[in-house]
Amino acid sequence: MCKSQDLNLRRKQFEPSARDVRQYIGEQGERAQDLNLRRKQFEPSARDVRQYIGEQGERAKVAERSCRARQKFNRRRSRRLVIFFVVPVLILLMVCVEVQQGKKISSSFNISLLIDNSAGAFKISDYNWTGVVYKISRSRIRNYKDKTELQTSGIYFLLGTALNSESNKRFIYVGQAGARNNGDGVYRRMIEKHNFEENNEDDYWSEAIIITRPGEHQLGATELNYLENLFYRKAKDANVYQVKNSVESTRGNVASEMQNDMEEFAKHAELILKIIGYDMFTQSQPENDNCEVMVDTYVNMWPDGQAQMRQVDDDIILLKGSDIAPDIQDSAPNSAKVKRRENADAIENGKLTRDVVFNSPSQALAFVRGISISGPRCWRRVIDDRTLAEVNSEL
Repeated sequence: MCKSQDLNLRRKQFEPSARDVRQYIGEQGERAQDLNLRRKQFEPSARDVRQYIGEQGERAKVAERSCRARQKFNRRRSRRLVIFFVVPVLILLMVCVEVQQGKKISSSFNISLLIDNSAGAFKISDYNWTGVVYKISRSRIRNYKDKTELQTSGIYFLLGTALNSESNKRFIYVGQAGARNNGDGVYRRMIEKHNFEENNEDDYWSEAIIITRPGEHQLGATELNYLENLFYRKAKDANVYQVKNSVESTRGNVASEMQNDMEEFAKHAELILKIIGYDMFTQSQPENDNCEVMVDTYVNMWPDGQAQMRQVDDDIILLKGSDIAPDIQDSAPNSAKVKRRENADAIENGKLTRDVVFNSPSQALAFVRGISISGPRCWRRVIDDRTLAEVNSEL
């Protein structure tokens, strides 16, 4: 009995009582609460997380706006560099330009941006010329309704690309406007609806070029009629742009002295247009037969006639005087039908009255014959009677 009592006594000394267990559990619960409190102090709540995400989103938006602002500034700076540095350098390289008569025009040009400091609108003048040229995009045209020089008389060109044209050829409309009693001039006429816009809404012009002569010696009605007719005929003969004028304007009776002055005035305007990248009055193929022509001439003959063409780089030039079949069949390519419509005024009595430029030899021959036909196999070189396909196979 003594040993068992001694063992029980020892067990009681080392085993906790129920009270001790409850006290221990209570202490552990307090420690757990303390740990949870500390965790809450360092872990963010859902509200804190949402607030943090919102703040980061705002910072991202601010950074994006800043990036866009820098990109816009860089684009504007690039346009200004082109206008103020590149273009003047090109102008300096073209200070002396030889014109058709072999005479040279020495000019000192001045180019300046307009109101909004944008490459979409600028003005070019010449110290040796009385005229002024404006180039303005359609999206900015209304910003210059109060421009004094645009409220006077002048010649204007509307340029664009017909959206429904399969040939994607750019078009030009040549117009004029005299000064009006209410102060409106070339600007007001330019923004009015034109016949080609009413007939086809897809013919949407995107750029305008205005030629005026500011000051006391503004262009009069006789001068405007002569210049409009002159530019119309030049654009028709060059055939670089599709001319949208429905009828040819009247030249009127002009004295020989005024004709010379207007010819020089137009020649100087053409020079400036070439400098800014608009060469719509120069023919693709020179008409001077004495010039050395570095191209081959090809011919296609059939029982009712013959046609001639020349290949210049990637252009196929159907030559003036070629015979044209009277009818075009339904099997002919659509591009040839479109070309027939666009150049209907260049066909008289079954003959082509001017050179016409095509994208491919097949398109040119389909235009001539009015049927679907292979150009490379049917065009034959005049000097050796070889087909265009045989010639190209050796290149």
